[in-house]
Amino acid sequence: YLLTNDIAKANEQYSRVALYTDNSDRDRVMQGQALMANGKYDDARTIFEGILSRDPNNKVAASLLQGCKKLDEMKKDSLFIQVDGVNIPTTSPVYSAFPYNDGLIITSPSSKGDMDPYTNNAFTDLYFSKKEGAPWGAPQPLSGVNGPYHDAVAAVSPNGQLMVFTRNFQLNAGKLGGDDNNVSNTQLYMSRRLPDGTWQKPELMPFCTHKFMFAHPTFTADGTTMYFSSNMSGSGQMDIFMVKQIEGVWGVPQNIGTGVNTAGNEVFPSVRQDGRLYFSSDGHTTIGGLDVLFSESRDGSWQAPRHMSYPLNSSYDDFSIAWNSDGKTGYFSSDRTGADRIYFFSEVSPIISLEGLIMAKDGGIPVGGTRITIINMTDGTEKITFAGPDGIYQARLLMDKDY
Repeated sequence: YLLTNDIAKANEQYSRVALYTDNSDRDRVMQGQALMANGKYDDARTIFEGILSRDPNNKVAASLLQGCKKLDEMKKDSLFIQVDGVNIPTTSPVYSAFPYNDGLIITSPSSKGDMDPYTNNAFTDLYFSKKEGAPWGAPQPLSGVNGPYHDAVAAVSPNGQLMVFTRNFQLNAGKLGGDDNNVSNTQLYMSRRLPDGTWQKPELMPFCTHKFMFAHPTFTADGTTMYFSSNMSGSGQMDIFMVKQIEGVWGVPQNIGTGVNTAGNEVFPSVRQDGRLYFSSDGHTTIGGLDVLFSESRDGSWQAPRHMSYPLNSSYDDFSIAWNSDGKTGYFSSDRTGADRIYFFSEVSPIISLEGLIMAKDGGIPVGGTRITIINMTDGTEKITFAGPDGIYQARLLMDKDY
């Protein structure tokens, strides 16, 4: 129930089995996650503290406990982000919006009526919704792409010629394929855009294997690198990987490392135009479920991820962030209303002013003309300013930077 986001039933079942003596700490972590998603932070905190009393090195429990302890701080409305619902005309759940061709490629249950035996819900398809003035148009199935099973979470290359999306593994005959345990892991499929604007028959990405799960593709601004989620690290959980394309040939995927990936799940990566990596995680410190975080690469290493501000993040699953070309607005998905929906967000850039006074150490007299170097520790750039005759200096600082 937790894995299919039925939080009420998950908590009901966990409460029944909580006293079983053979529960593992992984079971207890998942119970704590279900409690956080239901707003029961004190109960979740008790569970995580119990886990850490036995296993102080349980990093997932430690991160989630920090989320419980820092709840008030993390749920403060930062005023830096404005969130509004996207009213796509459908009664079905919709999620994972990707801006494309003056509209959105979205994921929603298929209208074909076939059911996924694992979730007992309809299989998903890819749809396109175009903004028609103020309202959004009715979603239309994406021509040439959707198959009989799950098709979801798409990304289009910056030149608009290649689409990569998540699909159940299928045999050449179109039948559902599985791994050695008969589990149909999702894979990444690619489709090239034809001159008439339609998409050709999808093909399996060359590095995918039915033994592991591959999902949630995204491209960098130059289109040469793709990030995605996979469990091929062998832990059973999802990590973020990257793969480069050189002269039209995709290379070998690389795990981007423990700066971003945890013992939990890191999923739904997205790269903004400036190279900043956004993703969702339940292994870092969150306020419940999946939360959106971001990290920047410095000298080839990903820096400690930062938590996106409330109200973009909530106690529910918040995921699949995608940026518009302006780098200040975009879309994300959340089940905070009980079903997956798409939301529009915009960043509000505050003016951050630094003001100080330079005084002599011994006499306390203002020292005018002092040269002051302000170092941006995030990207290594420097800014030079000088104190005025009265010893006062001022400077403008950038948001989300360490100085």
